[in-house]
Amino acid sequence: PKQWPIGIQNGQFTRLGKPCFLLGGWQADNESNPWLMRLLGVDLVTWNADEIYSLYPAKVTDSGALRVSWTETPWYEAFINRFTQNGVLFWHEHKAHARYNALRFQPEFADLLDVGHFVPYDLKHPLGEQFYREMFKSWMRYTVKYPVFCYELFNEMGYRNLKLPARREFARKMARKYVDIDKANAAWGTSFADFAGVQPPGFIQDGGANSNLPREPLFAREGRKHPNLLIDWLKFQEDDSYDMVSKLMP
Repeated sequence: PKQWPIGIQNGQFTRLGKPCFLLGGWQADNESNPWLMRLLGVDLVTWNADEIYSLYPAKVTDSGALRVSWTETPWYEAFINRFTQNGVLFWHEHKAHARYNALRFQPEFADLLDVGHFVPYDLKHPLGEQFYREMFKSWMRYTVKYPVFCYELFNEMGYRNLKLPARREFARKMARKYVDIDKANAAWGTSFADFAGVQPPGFIQDGGANSNLPREPLFAREGRKHPNLLIDWLKFQEDDSYDMVSKLMP
C-alpha cells in the first residue's frame, strides 16, 4: 500500500527499499489502541478473528433439519479501518477451536469437530471442507476491501486426528506399505489379524469401541510398547496435516 513504505525483496522485508525488521504488537482478541501502537513505533498488529464471534448453535428448521450459518460481523471493518488509517499494518488471523465451537453441544456434529489443537473441523468428514471455507468467508467478505498485510489461516495448528475415518485410512496406508500383515506385525511388535484391524497407539486395546477409555494414557502406554507403530502413525498424521493445509490454501 502507498501509505506504508514496506515491501518484500529477496525474501526479506524492506522499508523504503532497505532491508528491515518489522515490529509486531501482541495479538488483539478484542481491541488494541492504534494511538499506542503509533507511539511505540509498532509496525503491525494481529487481530484474532475468532469463530466464537461468528458461529452460533445450529437452528432446527420446521422440517427437523439443522441449519448452520455464520453470522455477519460488519463491525470488523471498524477495527481494520482504525489501524490502517493510523498507518499500522493489519494482520488477520483466523482462530477456531472445537473446545469453544457453538456446535459442540449438538451430538449431530460430534464426528465433524475437533481433530487437534486449533483444528476445528475434520476434512475427512463430508462437511469438513465446506465448514472451513464458510468460516474463512465469514471474515474475508470484509478483509477483501482493505490492504490486509497478512492472512494467517491456521493458528497454532496441532493436527491430531483420532476419528474413525482417519484410523481406517491409516490402516489402508499401512497395507500398501507393508503388503503382508506378518511383516507389519514383526515391525511393530503387534498381533493384528489383518490390516482391517490395524489401529494406532491408544486404540489397540479395544479398537475404539469403548468411548469411556482414557485415550491419552493408552496412547502413551501403547506408543512406548510399539514404537515403530507410533512412528508410522505420527508420519501418517504429518502427511495428513500437510494434505489438509494444501487443500484449503487459496
